[in-house]
Amino acid sequence: MIDFVPILAATSQTFVEFIQSTLKEWRVEKYKWRFDPNWAGEIFVHVLVYNEDLGDYDHLMQFAYRSGRFDFQNINSNALEWLKENL
Repeated sequence: MIDFVPILAATSQTFVEFIQSTLKEWRVEKYKWRFDPNWAGEIFVHVLVYNEDLGDYDHLMQFAYRSGRFDFQNINSNALEWLKENL
């Protein structure tokens, strides 16, 4: 389960609700996640999503918060091999 306390402290309630509603809408149940603030003041929440049909993690959801604005990307690529080992 995602610990939203540090995310909320660094961002906003709206951003937290956006993450929660997106995960619910996409029916994400099993995942690994990481909270990644960076030196430039950007906040990233990475969610590596498990696919029951494949029996493996198959895509990454990236939530980004920058200066009060936020966005979401769903990433499918070979870069997931690195992420699987590091999340």
